[in-house]
Amino acid sequence: LPGEVLTTEWKIDDIVIADGFSAADHNEAAVQGIHAENLLIVVDEAGGISQTIGNAIEALMTGGHTRLLLLGNPPTDQIGSWFERACRSDLYNVIPIDAYSTPNFTGEVVGAWAKNLVDPAWVNDVISEFGEESPFVQARIHARFPRTTTNVTIPIDWLEAAVVEEPVWEGRVRLGVDVAADGGDEFVVARADGLCSHIVHNSTNNDNAVAVAGIVLDHIHRAQKDHADRGVRERVRVKVDSIGVGWGVVSLLKEWGKENRHDADIIAVNVAERAYENEKFANQRAEMWWNLRTLLQPSPDGGQDVTLAVDRKVIAQLTAPTYRANSSGRIQIEAKADMKRRGVSSPDRAEALLLALFEPPTHEYSIAPPLSITQTSGWI
Repeated sequence: LPGEVLTTEWKIDDIVIADGFSAADHNEAAVQGIHAENLLIVVDEAGGISQTIGNAIEALMTGGHTRLLLLGNPPTDQIGSWFERACRSDLYNVIPIDAYSTPNFTGEVVGAWAKNLVDPAWVNDVISEFGEESPFVQARIHARFPRTTTNVTIPIDWLEAAVVEEPVWEGRVRLGVDVAADGGDEFVVARADGLCSHIVHNSTNNDNAVAVAGIVLDHIHRAQKDHADRGVRERVRVKVDSIGVGWGVVSLLKEWGKENRHDADIIAVNVAERAYENEKFANQRAEMWWNLRTLLQPSPDGGQDVTLAVDRKVIAQLTAPTYRANSSGRIQIEAKADMKRRGVSSPDRAEALLLALFEPPTHEYSIAPPLSITQTSGWI
């Protein structure tokens, strides 16, 4: 391009030809005062534009030579968005492009770009994982605005099918510890015995790292004894939510390991950090929730990779959060703060279970193979 192209501006002879910016959802002033004899407004990720900003953008359409181009996916978590209203308006020429109309389906030759576009394998995987009628599939594959936003992360019928009245405790033991220092209500320890998981401790004592670590140490000792009795040679693995007080708990447990008070693997998990599958998930918390969803998803013959020995409260917590796709197309789980705003308590027991079953890859431990040949995408 001629002239000078900067981070947010394109200039020719010191005259701004193009300007790029991002406005906060309610900052109407950021979109005002933009005028030119010939004006082209291009809005990317239009599905995430708020009503306030959208209306302010349309208010710029007063000139005779002004045009507005909106690009984006229908939002999966909102009905009646500004983008949906625009696409249903006679003022716009709407061109929907579903997945089946793109080059990897139509055979149009696009060269190396084909690897960056949606392909049949991805479409089949998404439909299998979410279901044909899910808002995610309707928006991301069919380019339709969903009529429902009930994106429950783990369906209740999957959970009820996984609950067992007579659990079998066998195999290696993994512990998950949710210290609940990030807005949670309880300190919880969950335990996965082979294929079956349950809650072994819950209390409101979550602000004293030494006391919390002492309780976890007691459960490590019990798990180590069970390993010895069962002839399991692997070390007990303990995953601790390391946000806030959790970091102190991790430090203490690691120090106690050096002092030979236990021989477990202590693994700090910061759920706010980047996901290991970062192209699919917004953060590790989303990755953990989706891991359990995958393990619970019934195979064609109705089988599941894990069972649960839990009460109705845990089931309720596991069904509480919803999911959505963020502006980058990554899966994001509803935040605890958002859940509380709609009257749902913090899912501390559920997230301790997630930690017990989550196996983050490390230099000494890779993703474990699935225990069922019917499903191969879950971490267990």
